[in-house]
Amino acid sequence: MPGNFRVVSVGSAVTQIVSYNPNRKLILVLNESDYTIYVSKDPMNVKELGIAVYPFESIVFDVADSDSPEEALYAVSEGVSKVRIYEAVV
Repeated sequence: MPGNFRVVSVGSAVTQIVSYNPNRKLILVLNESDYTIYVSKDPMNVKELGIAVYPFESIVFDVADSDSPEEALYAVSEGVSKVRIYEAVV
């Protein structure tokens, strides 16, 4: 399955890390920083309601697991964080 990698900087302001893509089948979000990041499909209350991704850990959204990876994702961090994104699309 073709895909692409990119790096996004996430800080204390809510950042859209991926936009909606109906062809996306899998997305991996890797936190390459010393800070916890929070990821959510909803841009409101990302830190309070989002999924915590701890330093040097990752999270995967996969269509095979009914995770809706095509949705836009938003993130916020406790400090400036380098976040690596991998998207698999068809």
